[in-house]
Amino acid sequence: MTKILNHLEESTNTAKSKQTLTKVILISVYLLIWAISIIAFWFFTAPSDAMGYSLLYLWLIQPASIFTVSIISGIKNCFGKFSCVLPLIAGVMYMLCEYATFSMANNVYAGRINVPNFEMLLGGAVVSAVGLVLGLIIHKIGKRKAEKAFNPKK
Repeated sequence: MTKILNHLEESTNTAKSKQTLTKVILISVYLLIWAISIIAFWFFTAPSDAMGYSLLYLWLIQPASIFTVSIISGIKNCFGKFSCVLPLIAGVMYMLCEYATFSMANNVYAGRINVPNFEMLLGGAVVSAVGLVLGLIIHKIGKRKAEKAFNPKK
């Protein structure tokens, strides 16, 4: 009996450590992409590259990374009941990406302080929410298929 309990405890600990590792990887990858976006703006773009930077980073890479992190988070159900906070955090990070680049450059060159563009928060939150809901749907479908495989009478 104790062997079974020890095995169950080890299995639970392994599953929890894998879920923690998934969380750390997801957060780290997103923060790396976010930091690269800001570094690329300040060190590798000229004033004439503003439109290209905006299209590439703010309209393609950032939303794609937010969507990908959200969908993987939903599929793996990484954050459990706290998943509803993910779109808000993603929206804030998306807004801060724009603020740390274009708004900050405007602040520096014009000598005045701009407030963050809160419409960007809504955009990032919507992209994240769509990815999260899609991921949770995929998670539920996979869970249902697994239950059918183990309990064919249902």
